[in-house]
Amino acid sequence: MHRFLRNPAAWSRREGLPGLLLLGLLVLGREWTAALRQGQPQTSEQVAPPHVRYHFTAEATYQEIEVAGTKLSFTYFEDIQHRCEHWLEQRPCWTPADLTTKEATLYEDEVRDLRNLIEKSKFMDLDEVYGGAPRHQRYYAYRLSVELGGITKEVTYQSFPEAPAPPEAFEAVRKRLFEIVAARFGRQESADREELVELKTLASPNGQVTAHWSGQKPEPGAPVEFGVKKLWFTFAGDEAVYEFRPPGELFFSDWNFEIFSPDGAYVVLLQDRFGPFHVLRTNRLKRYLQGITAPDRTVRASDYLPHASDPAKVHHFARWTSGRSFEFTASCCGTEMHYGYDIRAKKLRLLAEKPAP
Repeated sequence: MHRFLRNPAAWSRREGLPGLLLLGLLVLGREWTAALRQGQPQTSEQVAPPHVRYHFTAEATYQEIEVAGTKLSFTYFEDIQHRCEHWLEQRPCWTPADLTTKEATLYEDEVRDLRNLIEKSKFMDLDEVYGGAPRHQRYYAYRLSVELGGITKEVTYQSFPEAPAPPEAFEAVRKRLFEIVAARFGRQESADREELVELKTLASPNGQVTAHWSGQKPEPGAPVEFGVKKLWFTFAGDEAVYEFRPPGELFFSDWNFEIFSPDGAYVVLLQDRFGPFHVLRTNRLKRYLQGITAPDRTVRASDYLPHASDPAKVHHFARWTSGRSFEFTASCCGTEMHYGYDIRAKKLRLLAEKPAP
């Protein structure tokens, strides 16, 4: 048959007019079949493998995952020497020489599953930017680009404290990439990892000192203080940053933003969830943070003599009541006590006592 298709004259000499008619039907049938195939949409199996790239960098983080066909590449930074542990500068603590790249080959079904997820989640229908950061808002950019079926879509999510959650399709693809990395390299890199961001800044009334609280966004509806991990200060005319490093442990509920007195002359800093408070003049704060000078006052609930022998109490700052006095609470053993402290008089008073909520 193939011989006659290549040579119609041979077919006509042997079969005559009926043969030519049959030959024409065969040719038309083949053309119609080809046309139908061209008009049909490509199935998931016929589409070329996706090219996916995820990229995120921050002061102490570098993450890049790339899937090109069956080729997987993962580049990351690991702070083995812990030099970024107390890094506060707004620039990377790593250099390109610190990065590590690993490569692997994926199975066809892994690539197919990733492609199906992209299609079903409608990632290619997303907008280009999410988060909605205001013009001067500092944010971290999570970037995810996908090339599929000749179309490229790049999506950026801007992360900052007030930003809404990223779109579900973005999160689904991003998390699948980290699952692939964990399966291939045994490295439990977190897709949900988020760098410390500034949650709150507060300048002293005279503008000479600014406090910066950094951490991670708390759960929706929770106070911003619950996300705080660190407190640091900047001073007018000084580009350096000065970190507050309490000797004890402060839990998520122990942080407080009302540290400056109303006139800005004093600052109060809780040292441990069981106290004490350090009180000092603001103009001595820099030297205090450098470890050069001691606080002006050290205040704890046990300083109130009638209860000096009580067990350790959990301390919480309440509020400034004047430029030279503040109140705080201390609780233990089902009882909450409310204290007032006068800086000039160096006097601690018990104001109220009630069952703890």
